[in-house]
Amino acid sequence: MRSNSASTVVHLYPVGMLAPHEMLAVAIEEARIGLAEGGIPIGAAIFRPDGTLLGSGHNRRVQHHDPSAHGETDAFRNAGRQRSYRDLIMVTTLAPCWYCTGLIRQFGFKTVIIGESQTFEGGIHWLRDNGFEVRDLASRECIGLLGGYIHLHPNIWNEDIGEDMDRPVTKAHRGPGTFISYCRDDLDFVDKLAKDLTTRGTSIWLDRIQIRAGQAWDKAVENALGHCPQLMVVLSPAAVASDNVLNEVAFALDEGKPVIPVLYQDCQIPFRLRRLHRADFRSNYTAGISDLMRALDMLM
Repeated sequence: MRSNSASTVVHLYPVGMLAPHEMLAVAIEEARIGLAEGGIPIGAAIFRPDGTLLGSGHNRRVQHHDPSAHGETDAFRNAGRQRSYRDLIMVTTLAPCWYCTGLIRQFGFKTVIIGESQTFEGGIHWLRDNGFEVRDLASRECIGLLGGYIHLHPNIWNEDIGEDMDRPVTKAHRGPGTFISYCRDDLDFVDKLAKDLTTRGTSIWLDRIQIRAGQAWDKAVENALGHCPQLMVVLSPAAVASDNVLNEVAFALDEGKPVIPVLYQDCQIPFRLRRLHRADFRSNYTAGISDLMRALDMLM
C-alpha cells in the first residue's frame, strides 16, 4: 500500500514479484487520472522487488502549474523517504526525459520498466550505457494514450519536453492517427466521439484540431489522408450528400486503406460502403463506441 496519505491511487498487492505488465498497469491508471484532470497522460510507480507498491503518481505540470511535476517525480515524492533505492523498480508509461533520467541515475534505481519509447526516447540509452536495466514493453495502450493527447495539445507537449513552442510535433513523436471524415452539420457528435476516442488512447486526425491557422486546408487534408493508416467516416444524411466526405472515402478506398463506417443517423449508405460492417451509434452510443473500439483494435 502507498505510504503517503496524499497519494492518488491506493493498492495492496500480495507478496511476490509482479509481472512487468502488472506494474505498468498501475502507471497507466495514474496516466488516465492525469488525463481526466486535464493534464499530460504520463504515469509512474515505484515498487520493491517483492511487488510492494511504494508510491505512484502522474504528470501534474498543467494541473499544478509546476514544471517539475513529472510522472516520475510525483511517484518519487509519493513514495516518501527510502533508505536506499538500489533495489527498487521505477515504472513509467513513457521513456523518462533527461530530467527524470537524472533522478533515476542520482538515486540508483535497480531497474526501469517503461511502457514505450516510440513517442519519446529520453535518456534510456544513457541509462543502459551506465549499467541500468531498462525494459521497454512497447505498450500500444501507452502509445495511443499519449499520442492522442499530443494530437490535441502539441504546444503543451513541446513545453513538457523542452522543445520550442512553435516547433511542429514530428511523426515520431505522435504516430499516425485514424483520419475522421465527417460533415460540419454533425460537428457536435464528432467532437464528442473524438474526445472519447482520445480518452481511450486512440490516436486520431481531425481537421479542426490538427489544421493550424495559416495552413492550406486542402494540402493538410491531402497529406493526412496519405499518412493516416485508416479512415473513419461518420455517416448521416448531410455526410452522404457531401462531396468532400465522399471524395475522402473514395481516396482511402482507392489507396487500399481500411475504412470504418460510423452510422450516426439514418441515411442512404454509399454504394462502396454497403458491404462493410458499421459501428451503429443511432440508438446506443455506448454500444456503438465499444463496437468501434473493437474494430480499431483489430487494425492496430
